[in-house]
Amino acid sequence: MPTKSEIIEATYKKYLGSRAQTLARIKKEDQRRSEEDDEYEPSGITKKDVDDWFLNHDQLAPALKAP
Repeated sequence: MPTKSEIIEATYKKYLGSRAQTLARIKKEDQRRSEEDDEYEPSGITKKDVDDWFLNHDQLAPALKAP
């Protein structure tokens, strides 16, 4: 299973959204997958996880690092 950081990075790179959009897409995907597969465990990614990821990745534009 991928780490939280890997999930956030993959989602961000696929959609290039804001922090809120990235989290919303992750939650939406968790919901969809849990409806399809009873054994699927949600990623458990929180807003804090997404915020930390955005603050710690140099590939992002400086404006995205602003609090």
